[in-house]
Amino acid sequence: MDVKAEKKQSCVLEVDVNIPQSETAGAENEAVNYFQSKANIPGFRKGKAPKNMVINRFKQDIQQSVLRQVLWSKLSEYIEKEKLKITSDPIVQDINYNFGEDLKFIATLELVPEFSLPEYKNISVETESKEINKEEEEKALNDIREKYSQFKSSDDGVIKKGHFAIIDYELIVDENSIEKKDATWVKITEDAYIKEFTSQLAGLKIGDEKEIKATLPENYFQKEHANKQGTFHVKVIDAKERVLPELDDAFAKQVGPYENIEALKKNIYDRLKDFKEQNSKTVIENQISDYLLNSTKMDLPPNLLLQEKQAVIKESIQRMHYGGLKEEDIKGRLPEIEKESEKKAPENLILHFVLEKIIELENIKCEDEDFEKEFERMSTAFHMPVEKIKERFSEGKEKESLTARIRKIKAIDFLINSANIKEIAS
Repeated sequence: MDVKAEKKQSCVLEVDVNIPQSETAGAENEAVNYFQSKANIPGFRKGKAPKNMVINRFKQDIQQSVLRQVLWSKLSEYIEKEKLKITSDPIVQDINYNFGEDLKFIATLELVPEFSLPEYKNISVETESKEINKEEEEKALNDIREKYSQFKSSDDGVIKKGHFAIIDYELIVDENSIEKKDATWVKITEDAYIKEFTSQLAGLKIGDEKEIKATLPENYFQKEHANKQGTFHVKVIDAKERVLPELDDAFAKQVGPYENIEALKKNIYDRLKDFKEQNSKTVIENQISDYLLNSTKMDLPPNLLLQEKQAVIKESIQRMHYGGLKEEDIKGRLPEIEKESEKKAPENLILHFVLEKIIELENIKCEDEDFEKEFERMSTAFHMPVEKIKERFSEGKEKESLTARIRKIKAIDFLINSANIKEIAS
């Protein structure tokens, strides 16, 4: 086999291959014998037709059989001999082959990029303190109390700060009615959606009617009316105040399987701690990723980059579907999704190749206990028996994919554990 290789880009190799007939003869004979054994040609018993007649009759099929056997095996042989690390299946073109002649073709190979790995140990990162303070515990406890709260009409019927106003209203913009609702609950807070409107409800009492003018926010759901002044015609139906349950053992038992209020508080503390630790890990991981991206320069294989862009777009669309977004809304966001993929796809690939090199240098492997741990996690996440998970991921591409994912997780954990982490006050 004669091969002429030429680098078209730093990670793209074009090979011009010539396989002499002497190296295709064996595959040609096998193909001819196969078609001869299957051929039903008038005047001859099955399998007894002359070979030249079989070749003439099934020439195209025989050539395709030889191509499937010889082309890919010889190309794989070359890749293995030259120790080339390719990122995807070769693209083969300009195939020139006739039975009994040399086989010629050109193949484009996309290679794993060559790049200088930045210093990846002792990366400096910052994260908020994971300490739980009393204010956070009290807020979490009050959030639960609010879920179990009841509402009663205020004693004097007057709407006050912190109350819920129940109102009928009609919103007029540019002399047109654009929204009309009955018995809508509006919380009187400083961070209200339309603060200018909500603040003017305070002080009204049950039965009052009022015309309230307010500027609609920039993110108003009817975009054509954003930042415009609207007039709300309001009638107060009721003024409700929240009544929180007492913090006692009875409340704890109402919330869940807690023997007393102290057990509930401990659960809250543990959940806050888990949340802070996971959030801290995410913050650190993002900073490490940013450092690696900013410190690494590489050329990316164009076909692989295109595939990654398409994968990013597909994932974004699926996420919007799961979020309940309508098809027409998703189509309207396609330019935004495609623009996002232009940035995210190369970042994904750069991080992939960087982590792969770190995995190789640090000899990061998947042990049996790593698989068992991941099987348990997936069993819990997908509500499936562990044995079912094992069946699916025990071999083939599914296992390869799982192995790659576990090694990536372990590589990220390695970077986090070796980072220079500075905790700052929250």
